[in-house]
Amino acid sequence: MIQVENNLQVKLHIRKFIVLDELIEDRVDPESSFYGNTVNEILEFYGQARSTYYYKKRKFRASGISGLIPTKPGPKSGRLPGQILYRIEDLRDLEMTTKNISSIISVESGRKLAESTTYYQIRKMGKSRLKRNKKKPKQVYTRFERSKPNEMWQLDNVGPFHKSSKFYAYNVIDDHSRLCLASFVSDNQTTESWIQLLEQLVIQYGPPEAILHDHGSQFVSNTAKRLTSKFKEFLDKYGIRSVRARVRHPQTCGKVERMQQRLQNECRDLVFTYNISELRDAFDSWMNFYNKVRPHSTTGMTPHERYYGKEADEAAKLTACQLYERSLRFLQEVDV
Repeated sequence: MIQVENNLQVKLHIRKFIVLDELIEDRVDPESSFYGNTVNEILEFYGQARSTYYYKKRKFRASGISGLIPTKPGPKSGRLPGQILYRIEDLRDLEMTTKNISSIISVESGRKLAESTTYYQIRKMGKSRLKRNKKKPKQVYTRFERSKPNEMWQLDNVGPFHKSSKFYAYNVIDDHSRLCLASFVSDNQTTESWIQLLEQLVIQYGPPEAILHDHGSQFVSNTAKRLTSKFKEFLDKYGIRSVRARVRHPQTCGKVERMQQRLQNECRDLVFTYNISELRDAFDSWMNFYNKVRPHSTTGMTPHERYYGKEADEAAKLTACQLYERSLRFLQEVDV
């Protein structure tokens, strides 16, 4: 009964519009009862809004009678395709973060997968907690950022990890763009090794205006509290200014420290090998993914986009995703 009443109402509205439209078209006819009246006067007489009339008229011209039948949008499906759900679970089993998972699937599928949607699905799967997640009290720091690429690099090394082999990671990041210039695995932490790496980076990216570093023995002599002779010689060679972080205050080098935390959580703690070549390949794959695929939470852009002024092409992003995932799968299976 309700459906019949609705159909009658629809027919009545259609008939009223057609009659009104005919009256407006015939207003130029001297025999018309509305001869000489304007469209607005006729619409006002019948209590019809001008915008509503012209909206219906456009629909009527485009689709005829069917254009006047009111339609309601169907319910939007909140379900993700089964393939994407399987992919989310598969990547989560590799201990990937929610942000990395949403970034990889967005590149693979060609459509944006929100981080909140990914996290919602992960919670439904009962896998919202990673083993390494430990919440720390939030602290407020004074932030700074250089205005252009290569204005300042931040350096730090972390280690030893895999203590039986005593490996160290040399990390270099551009302060402005957060581009990870190097994440190199070494079996020592000498000044010579650092200078060798920096020389390669200067050739590849050009010399920075300044380098921000801590008081590690690779850069500062523990006795004289001055720059080591070899490190100073390197800086003087390219006219680079040395900027030292405050003693026992890692927050000064916060950008590279944060990058190292991500490196540990997303790569170093997830691969199991004592082969330095395999570790270097894994670190390179992670660095490529970090630079090209995942937007930085502060800048809203990928480090690659902020450094070069344009995003990496889709093929490069997809390759970075595949290599990063492959390195995790291979090096997690090695230990099994």
